[in-house]
Amino acid sequence: MVLPASLAGPLGFALLGILPAALGCTNPVCRGLEILVFLLLVFWIGWHRSQVIKLQHWFAAPDNVLPPEASGQWEELFSIGYRWRKGEEQQRHRLRQTLEQLQQAMDALPDALLLLDARGEMLWGNRSTATLLGLQWPMDRGQSLDHLVRHPRFRAFIEQGEAGTLQIPSPVAPQKTLEVSRFPLPQGDSLMAFRDVSRLLQLEQMRRDFVANVSHELRSPITVLSGFIETLQETPGCNDGEAASYLDLMAQQTTRMQSLVANLLILARLESEALPRHHEPVLLSGLIRQTLGALQEQSQSKALRIELELDDSLYICAELVDLTSIVRNLIENAISYTPAGERIRISWTRNPEGALFIVEDSGSGIAPEHLPRLTERFYRVDEGRARGSGGTGLGLSIVKHAAARYDARLQIESQPGLGSTFRVHFPKAHLCRGEVPD
Repeated sequence: MVLPASLAGPLGFALLGILPAALGCTNPVCRGLEILVFLLLVFWIGWHRSQVIKLQHWFAAPDNVLPPEASGQWEELFSIGYRWRKGEEQQRHRLRQTLEQLQQAMDALPDALLLLDARGEMLWGNRSTATLLGLQWPMDRGQSLDHLVRHPRFRAFIEQGEAGTLQIPSPVAPQKTLEVSRFPLPQGDSLMAFRDVSRLLQLEQMRRDFVANVSHELRSPITVLSGFIETLQETPGCNDGEAASYLDLMAQQTTRMQSLVANLLILARLESEALPRHHEPVLLSGLIRQTLGALQEQSQSKALRIELELDDSLYICAELVDLTSIVRNLIENAISYTPAGERIRISWTRNPEGALFIVEDSGSGIAPEHLPRLTERFYRVDEGRARGSGGTGLGLSIVKHAAARYDARLQIESQPGLGSTFRVHFPKAHLCRGEVPD
């Protein structure tokens, strides 16, 4: 059996120390040998103790300090420790570089980023927080954000503690509008992102003004053109033959242009007009029947079967013009895209959330990839079919905007070959009785 070198020394000293006593030696030479062995053992223990102290001091020293001189297994141990410390130092150096690069990347962003703890106190922010919010680092670290950005809706947004977005004026430049986004993190922390959307809002307002102004300017000449076409159609010599076909085509396209301008004006009104504080109670079932009567010629020409499920006691407090836009566009859309002899189902009923208006057709349906874009302006699933039916591509966009004015949401479900279902969910807050509310 071979003993490790670390144990051979003390065991040897111990054997030398107990050997004389084991042999019964009591003379002064044996006693001297015992004392010598004892002193050697003390020296051996003291030396190892000194190496342990060196190791402790070395570990407490900075990382770039070379290991102390040693011999034997202690030299090997110090060498292993030195390699380990160099690896740790390199890893920390790489981590510091990564953090510095990340900090530089965050500071280069035009958006302001803020890290908040569960109490809403600021832990960290990038350089843009000074430009957009007027914060100063590190002086503002630990401050409550809602104390520095004073806005009633912003304070409620912070206290809500959920993901979402909000637009507020900049605390350092009120003419600027900031879009605030909240991203909840583990342990109750959250990341806040502030983006300057003033330019985007300005461009959006310019677009709205342009569409509204152009639509207003086009309405008069198109009306004049339509009147002259009707006059020519009634003029002798122009109401038969090739000239009549040309005039009919001109009349159809003029009517389509009038519908397009009318829809653009409706969208402009929905986007710019403030919602009145008090609304009139509207019996939606009556409005649905009235709309079907106005569209009776189109539905009868295709021999469509229309099934109704209407609650005649269910009123909604809203602007009649907005509800008319919702009802007429959805019903007209169903009539246009439902094949002859097929069925259309229309319902207006209560549900746990409030009320539900449904228009269900049995047309060709819509592929799933088109559904997210159906409410975009001028978006058409089938360009040729839409033009053939006289559609403007604005109907569903009008429905979406009109519904949003009353916190309602438009839901669209469709499958190719199985028809489409359009649902408008109205919240309870907008339902009312059949008399004008106080």
